[in-house]
Amino acid sequence: LALEPASLKELAKLSDFDGSGFVSYVEILLALQPTDTTLGGHLRFDLFEQICSTVWNNAQALLRALHNLDPEKRMKVDAETLTKALHQLNSTIGGDSRAKRPLLKFQIEALVNHVQFGEDGLLNYNDFVDAFQVKDCS
Repeated sequence: LALEPASLKELAKLSDFDGSGFVSYVEILLALQPTDTTLGGHLRFDLFEQICSTVWNNAQALLRALHNLDPEKRMKVDAETLTKALHQLNSTIGGDSRAKRPLLKFQIEALVNHVQFGEDGLLNYNDFVDAFQVKDCS
């Protein structure tokens, strides 16, 4: 299959979901998803696995960010603060280059939207991070 450079550039532009000017591996996976599952449907397993591994591999940095955003040191945060901490973690990992950030904005939003907050609207962030630990069930 031969595509003209202009066509390839257009495909790349359509796959650049975060507008960074680069197409990441996650954006390629997202671009190849059927349209009915892209945003409103279920998360693909490989995209969800990537979210989980990013959180777990950077658990200490995320806990530090959450702790810094918790001025009363209650060990609990609301959805807005969790979102802010995840964006800070993402920026710290990727630096100034949005293309190197491991999570896309929609992944952070999807993760926070699927978290079960308590009746008070708060989440114990130690429990949140611990939930990403892989356990051998054999």
